[in-house]
Amino acid sequence: MGKGLLLTRPAGFNDALTVACRQQGIPSFEAPLIKIVPCSTPLIEPRFAQPEAGQVQIYTSRNAVMFADPVILANARRPEVRVFGVGSATASQLKNLGIDAIAPQKPGSEALLELPFFKQIRNLQVTLVTGLGGRELLETTLRDRGATVVRVACYAREKVIRPDLDQIVSTRGFDHILITSVDLLAGLTANLGGPLISSVTLCVTAPRIASAAVDQGYQRIISAEDASSDRIVSALADIIWSR
Repeated sequence: MGKGLLLTRPAGFNDALTVACRQQGIPSFEAPLIKIVPCSTPLIEPRFAQPEAGQVQIYTSRNAVMFADPVILANARRPEVRVFGVGSATASQLKNLGIDAIAPQKPGSEALLELPFFKQIRNLQVTLVTGLGGRELLETTLRDRGATVVRVACYAREKVIRPDLDQIVSTRGFDHILITSVDLLAGLTANLGGPLISSVTLCVTAPRIASAAVDQGYQRIISAEDASSDRIVSALADIIWSR
């Protein structure tokens, strides 16, 4: 089999990695396995909460910024509101809208929760701008630490059916597959022929994704330190293309 990298993130989220792969001589092919769609009406939990009143805002992805309610974004520009992104890409997206946001050096919910600010948040209202479903780590941990959390889901993830995926992997040689979320892993498993599950190599960006992949029968797994282009390319170059 080949050593090309299959990029599975939604359209528009693979450009930087495509360039990074090209610079390192790594063939890549874009085949999104989920698509992002806006919610017609944001889902607010608790139902009658006022998310615009949050003293702290957390955006869990670039999608959360793209589809956030304009009223919430306007509130983020108030000087007394503290704004956070789960990673530098999310913070940059906010910066493009004129909103200064803090992000952990290493992207991810765990790293965000390690920031000193989140050690003492009792009685603060936190507006969590995110998508439908997904992880509950941020919400649960913040509540455990005494914060009032208002969750605003403004987008949803939908699986993409790829009847040509087996051919792309087995015939065209893109048998190293980037998986940056459990949702993408589910999309891959739904599309990939059973025999290929044990022969492809996954490049995952978090231990929880690696664990889920093992549970689903994947045997060849490379772990990148995080989902940044540099870390992904480094993991691939060091472990696979150097052999």
